[in-house]
Amino acid sequence: MNSKKLIYLVDLTHTGPVISSDVFPYGVAMVGAYLKAHHSDEVEIELFKFPDDFARALEKRKPDMIGFSNYSWNFYLSYEFSEHIKEKYPETVIVFGGPNYGLNRAEKENFWRDFPQIDFYITGEGEVSFTNLYEKLKAHSFDVRTLKASGTPLGSCDYLHEGKIVTNALTLRVKTLNELPSPYLLGLMDKFWDTSLIPLIATTRGCPFSCAMCSEGAAYYSKVVHNENFGVELDYIANHVKNTKILNLSDANFGMYKQDIDKATLMAKFQASHGYPKSLLTATGKNQKEKVIEIASLLNGAMVVFASLQSTDPEVLENIKRSNIKIESLKGVADASKIQDSNTVTELILGLPGDTVEKHKKSLKDTVDAGLGVIRMYQLIMLFQSELNTPANREKYETKTLYRIMPRSFGKYNVFGKTFVSVESEEICVATKSMPHSDHLDCREIDLVVEILHNGSPFLEYWYICDWLGHSWFDFLMQVYAQRKSFSPQLKNLFDDFRKDNETGYWKSYMELKTQFVAEFDKFINNADGTNEMSKAKAKAFFLCGDELHSLMKEQMQLLLMEKKVWDKTFELFLNELDQFIRMRKTDVLNYDDVYSHVFNFDFVTLLSIKTGTDPRKLMLRQPAKFEFYIDEKQRNVYESYIRIYGKDSIDALGRLLMRTRMTDMFRRVRLAGNTDEKESQSIDGSKANMETYYSYS
Repeated sequence: MNSKKLIYLVDLTHTGPVISSDVFPYGVAMVGAYLKAHHSDEVEIELFKFPDDFARALEKRKPDMIGFSNYSWNFYLSYEFSEHIKEKYPETVIVFGGPNYGLNRAEKENFWRDFPQIDFYITGEGEVSFTNLYEKLKAHSFDVRTLKASGTPLGSCDYLHEGKIVTNALTLRVKTLNELPSPYLLGLMDKFWDTSLIPLIATTRGCPFSCAMCSEGAAYYSKVVHNENFGVELDYIANHVKNTKILNLSDANFGMYKQDIDKATLMAKFQASHGYPKSLLTATGKNQKEKVIEIASLLNGAMVVFASLQSTDPEVLENIKRSNIKIESLKGVADASKIQDSNTVTELILGLPGDTVEKHKKSLKDTVDAGLGVIRMYQLIMLFQSELNTPANREKYETKTLYRIMPRSFGKYNVFGKTFVSVESEEICVATKSMPHSDHLDCREIDLVVEILHNGSPFLEYWYICDWLGHSWFDFLMQVYAQRKSFSPQLKNLFDDFRKDNETGYWKSYMELKTQFVAEFDKFINNADGTNEMSKAKAKAFFLCGDELHSLMKEQMQLLLMEKKVWDKTFELFLNELDQFIRMRKTDVLNYDDVYSHVFNFDFVTLLSIKTGTDPRKLMLRQPAKFEFYIDEKQRNVYESYIRIYGKDSIDALGRLLMRTRMTDMFRRVRLAGNTDEKESQSIDGSKANMETYYSYS
């Protein structure tokens, strides 16, 4: 007879339209690894990510204890499972843990009033605290009431007893990640290699910054600890991974520490020996940008360089306790990233305290004109455990909020023969005393222009012409934005629908949202466009309005060239052919096998490889040349990984592909016709072919 305690550790993802959370359940796995290392002869541990897998296991065996991760993208799904579990197995101990939990007394009282089926809530780091809780439960024969009544101190653990909330002091954080055993090396992750999930791992934990809008801004997380066993774990992952070429690091500031150079060198070795990772997803350091760029260069273009800003306005930054690197330094980051063949990404948040339309536009202009390739423009989410979420700050800044459906985080599930509908939400700031709701909507439309026309460099060729003209690329984007009322019918409808989505896809409370969602579930689940307004609009722009979009950009560029008084017959030919070239790069990008060709009088490939503005007329060839447009093996590997996760048969899936990946990697590479040796052919990655016989200008 098996006398071991059965422990389930669960990091659920919604699987309604697509997989919502696409990474290995690393957080709960770390909790399980610590418990197993200390009590391997007493416990049987299994991890779960997918609701169907979890439901089947519950129906076969009764667990003694279940630990759920609590994030904004899976809380209601986890809690609704808990309700069914408590009904079937009332003695099973339900433990939650994670950042989606209040800090102050009022927030905690609301939480425990609304979610009474939870037995214990672990705050802060979970590994040591969960094991301590297991030991205390074992000492009290796994009787929750007896343990609570005993008054035994439970570090980092809150619970409800006789109608009162009992809180305990936080357990001290670990001094190094080496104190925590690896769930990979213990085999706890092995069941996930056959899935489409992306391996997730930490090389550091903690963040030295105190940003007011972030749950990691608390002093508890300020000390950064390192994982010195990263190389051993990476070796295990590289030798077991099957269905993806992507690696995700949970670090808050990768590349900011001297140890990160060794980690990058190690990853580069595995790239050479195992072809893994081809793509690295992580948040890079908020300062030490020279070191971040050096690390990006070691990783062969696999890593995107982040320059997280939130805003460039001094007053806004002061309000959120944030200081940024100078804009001049950002320009250096962008220039170096072009050289190192890695994208740059920065984050801006709309609606921060003190933000206005003009301040938001200035932040966009600063970052776009600095040359940063992707500007992630978020709305302010009122996160638990963040300073901006406190009642005092809400009142101070007159914060008005609404609730929206968290993109892709919903579905219908079955357990114990019962079916339930679950949906997650985000509480979004839609107005403050400095930014009325109408201004917020205007800013969202401006953000959409930047998302469609700038992010991922879909019109990089026009960007370089602006650079040659000495004209602000952001000002050109605003030139396009100013014409939005006279766009083609399809593009005008796209912008009108986007604004409407930002007005109607919101509710006053979660319960109001949930009620309508349940009543109209079939409409939501069958909506192939998804609920992410920005992602949906971007996918429609490129896959449904591509002709109109390219014609619009060509028309606006011609107007600019005429305004700058450089328009002539050569430029007319150049612009007509450039329009065709840009379209060819985006032709049938999800069809990897076909190669397309076209004859041009200009060497547009060199325009891209120069990576800066140059007189386009200098690129005219002595004789026309045929160029081929193709998808290379590296692109196939990365995109097949994403397609296995998201699919490609809906606007929602295509939007996620565009938002999650580097768009320039999605576009077709270019080479001289007949030259299939990528090392010798001239292509957009900067490799060179002998073009001397073609040029008419030196």
